[in-house]
Amino acid sequence: MAHLNRQLLKERLSPEPEGLSQERYYIGFGDVPPDALKRYGIESAQSLITDVGLDVTLSEKHVYNLTSQQYLEIHSAGQQGAFVTVPPHATISVLTNERIRLGEKLGGLVASKVRMVSYGYSHISTTIDPGWDGQLVLTFTNTLPRGQNLTIGHKIATIVLFESVSAIPYKGEQPEVSAEKVNKIWTRYAQEATIASRLRRRRNIYLAFSALIILLSLAVQYLDIETIQAYEKTITIAGGVGSAIGGALAIISLYLYLKDSRRI
Repeated sequence: MAHLNRQLLKERLSPEPEGLSQERYYIGFGDVPPDALKRYGIESAQSLITDVGLDVTLSEKHVYNLTSQQYLEIHSAGQQGAFVTVPPHATISVLTNERIRLGEKLGGLVASKVRMVSYGYSHISTTIDPGWDGQLVLTFTNTLPRGQNLTIGHKIATIVLFESVSAIPYKGEQPEVSAEKVNKIWTRYAQEATIASRLRRRRNIYLAFSALIILLSLAVQYLDIETIQAYEKTITIAGGVGSAIGGALAIISLYLYLKDSRRI
């Protein structure tokens, strides 16, 4: 496959996504308002072309903390735009502002930007298949032991495009990548993680009660004979109730453990 340089990228850039030829590509911005693009410093699709590829920027529509399994809060910085604070050692999933559509002779590699790496972000590289159409979901890890701000609209990666000798039709159904769909997927993951966490806490509580009952039962065995004779009836009742509760809690704990394991 041959790499496309700046001149070829300019020549292959299509003004419209429809009727795209096999050798051309398209960059759009979906529901990003024009004033936001201006604030991000994006004048046009051509302004994203570099010597080696195409820059893509961070969208505010999806910045998800994979480590804590929750969305990061978007903070306003007035006229300077907005930003998110990435916690130390956190891995985040983000969405690009740009929608990319490739012809069947073009494929891409998502490469790290030196500035992001110098900030301490480790990027998990990926590829873009010929025929792809949609926004990109990328993953970054803050390797530093402190939190740091990441500006919305910041250039986070570069797409390096390559041209194939022959067309490579996209295999399978074309995925519909959008902020709404990505948010729906990660919201479901977050809900499942919350349920699993609750089950784990509940299971641990039941296990603790079960252990307490067992300890109390063992303690009764070490009481002296006179104490046992004086409180024989009470101890018998307590022992029976304790055994019943302990058995019930053990069964519940086992049930929750198996259910929790299946969900996770």
